[in-house]
Amino acid sequence: MGLARQSIADQSAQFAGTDGCLQVTVSVPASEREALADFVTQRLAESIELFDDVGGGLAAVRFYISDTAEMDYKTELCEFSGRVFPTGPPPVVETTRVDATDWVLRFRESVTAEIIDGTILVRPTWVVPDTRQRAGIETEIIIDPKMAFGTGSHETTRLCMCALKRFVRPGCRVADVGCGSGILSILAAKLGAGHVLALDIDSLAIENCRENCALNAVDNVVRIQRGSVELLDSNAAYDIVVANIILSGLLPLLDEMLGATQTGGNVILSGLLTNDIDTIEGALRNSAAKSWEIMRDGEWIGVITTVGNRSDR
Repeated sequence: MGLARQSIADQSAQFAGTDGCLQVTVSVPASEREALADFVTQRLAESIELFDDVGGGLAAVRFYISDTAEMDYKTELCEFSGRVFPTGPPPVVETTRVDATDWVLRFRESVTAEIIDGTILVRPTWVVPDTRQRAGIETEIIIDPKMAFGTGSHETTRLCMCALKRFVRPGCRVADVGCGSGILSILAAKLGAGHVLALDIDSLAIENCRENCALNAVDNVVRIQRGSVELLDSNAAYDIVVANIILSGLLPLLDEMLGATQTGGNVILSGLLTNDIDTIEGALRNSAAKSWEIMRDGEWIGVITTVGNRSDR
């Protein structure tokens, strides 16, 4: 997406003393604010502020981006609002240039340690949990998050992590399409996968994934490449393919992900809203998926598919 994803130190150095940041405030009908907030944290910026009433029955979500990312966020926002709120009024967007140092500090304060499914701890490099927080933790993941990549707090990331916990087996082969910070690839490796292929079309995501895999000492298991499903080895017959991507990006990749998964293997999909269910199930009915189940977390869903016999495809 071209959004700012440098480290906190890099951002401070790049923007110190400049007006290189934009404060973006998006106002929508109050009933639509939560869906907008989920979308922004998933796709645009981890650090957000919520406002219950900005007048006229509207609520608002505020976030911060690099001034070079203005066109990227507008494109993403238009696609989202057209899909989720097709009949309602368009969002009201206001932008203000702000001091970059404030932006960086707000982001750092917003990212905390997360506990997923009671046993997985994900924390940024600057947070050290106490003994109480570590109780019951079986897997710890350390992330140096970038502005558009968090530490597992978003519902779609949690859904994917819970699914990986269920299905990863020692020595299995996993592909992570749209790996971002690498959090899902790292989890798969720490759960015992023997080989993980992490793919992303964004060069900054690839850089961040490499950094985080090294932080977690799984860079000998995770192979990281810039690209998408064209790099999947259909002969490898992955046991699991996972993709946390919004619907419009997911649908064109579906057949190739299913085709690269062995019989009885699983394709884990998320980045989907509850009102995407009919569309994704329609696509799965005409695919190599033998069966699937829907997971829910708030306004978001995940789909776990079981792949049919390869000889029948």
